[in-house]
Formats: sequence, C-alpha cells, structure tokens
Amino acid sequence: YCAFTSIRDVFFDSLVPEKFAPGGVQVYPSVRSPTLKTVGWYVEGLEGLFDKLRANGFAMTNTFGEPMTEFQSKFPVPGGKPMFFTSPDQTGLRYQFFEDGPFFFDARSEPGWVLPPVEEDCPFGLEFCSHHTVLTDRPDRALKLFIDMLGAEIIDQARNEALQANSTYVSLADSVFEFATPDNGTSASAALAANAPLDIYHSLTWKVSDLGRVERHLAAIGAGIQARTKDMLVTNPADGNGIPWGFTTSLRIGDPRSSVQS
Repeated sequence: YCAFTSIRDVFFDSLVPEKFAPGGVQVYPSVRSPTLKTVGWYVEGLEGLFDKLRANGFAMTNTFGEPMTEFQSKFPVPGGKPMFFTSPDQTGLRYQFFEDGPFFFDARSEPGWVLPPVEEDCPFGLEFCSHHTVLTDRPDRALKLFIDMLGAEIIDQARNEALQANSTYVSLADSVFEFATPDNGTSASAALAANAPLDIYHSLTWKVSDLGRVERHLAAIGAGIQARTKDMLVTNPADGNGIPWGFTTSLRIGDPRSSVQS
C-alpha cells in the first residue's frame, strides 16, 4: 500500500489510501491527485514524549485514528514500528512520531549514516532540504507543539515573496519548518480556506548552489515555474505531482546548517 523514496536527507512514504485498509477499513480518505500529508520524526525515548504530550493536554491517536490513552509498545500493522500521531484539531496537522532505530529501507536510520556528497549527475544539484512549508492562519497552534513540547527554536520571521506570505521559520532536529500565513486573495490563501480549520503541508524547498542549473533541467522536462525571486524559484504544481517544489540558493538567517552550504 505504500512506496518508499529517498531524496537526499528526506525519506518519503507515498501511500495509496484505498490499499491501506487493515481489517478491511480504509484509514485515509481517497485523493484525486498526490498531496503532502504529514511529517514524522524518529524519537529517542518515544514513550517519554508520549507521556509529556499527554500531561500537557495533547490528544494522541494510533495509525487508525483511534484515541490513545496509553503508550502502545507494539504496532498492530505487521512490520511496523511503535508510533503515535497528534490530533490535527490541536496541532494543525497530524504529526507523526516513530520509535528510533533502523526502519525498512531508510538508510538514514542506520548507525553512522551521513549525508553523502552531491551527485555529479544530479540534474538539479540537490544538496539537502532547505525547509518544509506549512500553510496556516493559526501558527500559534503548531508553535505550541514545536517550541513548548519538542524544543524547537524560532530562527527567523520574514516575508516570503515567492509565496506571498508572512512566515515564521523554526529549527527542529536537522530540519527547518516554515509556518506561512498567505496574503488574502492568493492561491495559497484559497487552498488554506478550503481546508479550514486545518493547516496544509504545502511544499518542500531544496537547497541548491545554482538556480540556472535547476531552470535548465525544468525547461528540458517541460516543467513550468510558478514564482521566481533572486534566490528562489517554485515549480508549477501541475508539473510536479501536485506539489509546488521550491529551490533556493540561500538558507534562512539563523539556520544552524549554514556552515554546510556549498
């Protein structure tokens, strides 16, 4: 019911809703086109995090959407890892937490893994994921989870001209998250309103060293550009499985990974 794909430091789990039906019950609603759904983390001390969230009023569910009042050390789907999810009503998205340790085909979960050098034949010249973008009109909801519970740090608050939004950038573990509130009258604000009252996992932006290289490859494969600034471009969603992929030559102010820029 799912396919695993690695792109640099990001591990994707692409799931077909109709095929994920343990016990004959479809867990996720059907979709007409691909969409980003959620973000998950490996956690050292998963049960301790569960207890902390519960003690601070957060509701958790299992993979079937059933409420969890106690930590479950065994996962009901064969081959799965212990995990739990937050309630999107409280946190905007249904964020996912896994037990730390080797996981299926995810090379990052193996002891000693490090991000390899950029492949010379990579058509985009991808270095790593610059940031994940979440559309929201209630950033406080996600920040309560990220800052107060998970120990994340706000590294920047700035205008995103490519998205036409005001954004807060948060560093957590080895990733950066953008919580963006789009201007009224934009396509992003319309998408957010259609999904109200929940947030939207909107896109991923990749760090590259040469936007010209990205543009040449996009042109070669017939993919259009939705927005362009001096240091960033965004693809047309229709040309990227419904996702507006971003590419940037600059990291956010305060990004702790700035020292690894090429």
